[in-house]
Amino acid sequence: MSDRILITEPDEKLLETYRDYFESRGFEVAATSDGSSCLEALVRFQPQVWILEPDLPDDWGPKLLERVRQVPTLAAIPVVVLTRDDALQFEWPARKVFTKPTPLVDVTRCVTELLREPDAATSSV
Repeated sequence: MSDRILITEPDEKLLETYRDYFESRGFEVAATSDGSSCLEALVRFQPQVWILEPDLPDDWGPKLLERVRQVPTLAAIPVVVLTRDDALQFEWPARKVFTKPTPLVDVTRCVTELLREPDAATSSV
């Protein structure tokens, strides 16, 4: 079974690029472009790691993460934030924050490290 990651990115071209990149490296990928479909995918797909761009068309990342952390089955999913500079002013409940543009090899390294942790999908953030 492949490692499962969810990518939430509102820019459709970037979302496709990220999905293709991670799938080509053997990951099972679910991809969403807004907060509501993201929540559905988190419940249905149960990713081991979630890559999030917080500037979504229908939600704001910190509020979305706050809601996700209140759901026991989702609360421990490690989050990697991939965003632009001005979003870094917020304190993120994420394992890692990357500023765009970031080489996807660096994001992949981070995701791989998170997956190597014991109980990757259930470790606390």
